Amino acid sequence: CVICCTEYKRGDSLITLPCKHFYHADCASRWLRVNK
Repeated sequence: CVICCTEYKRGDSLITLPCKHFYHADCASRWLRVNK
């Protein structure tokens, strides 16, 4: 995950944005709230 700089592990909750990039769900949600 380029937001938190950790690797994805089996069972991690991921989210895919419309641009087709994926991130940890918690990281993406936090990033989107801060960077509206």
